[in-house]
Amino acid sequence: MKREIREAIEEYNRYRGAEAIAEIRRFEGDTLEVRIIGPFCETCGFYDWAEDLEIILNEKGVRARIKGIREIEYGLDVEIKIGGD
Repeated sequence: MKREIREAIEEYNRYRGAEAIAEIRRFEGDTLEVRIIGPFCETCGFYDWAEDLEIILNEKGVRARIKGIREIEYGLDVEIKIGGD
């Protein structure tokens, strides 16, 4: 599963890298923490940046669901539940 998560992050960055870069902060148990930073638009679709990552993870066969999003300067920290419901 770690390989699929790395591949999802690489794909995310490949297609969104001009505006947003995702970086794994921590992966422990069933919790994946990712930081997304960049000059992306914060006024329209701000949370779409996190939801895009969730979609890519699921397309890679990783059951993923966003648990929380915290806005930070120049980006957001995303907590994602891996596996289960």
